[in-house]
Amino acid sequence: MLTHHKDPFDRMIISQAMTRDITIISADKAFDEYNIKRIFKEK
Repeated sequence: MLTHHKDPFDRMIISQAMTRDITIISADKAFDEYNIKRIFKEK
């Protein structure tokens, strides 16, 4: 796994999203560096 994200808990979430094809709900744009789906609605 790439290390664009330094937070170990977020890296665990990224791993689970990649292996289980889960969409992440987060404002953190660092998730976009990985091959996962992220949704967040800005105001």
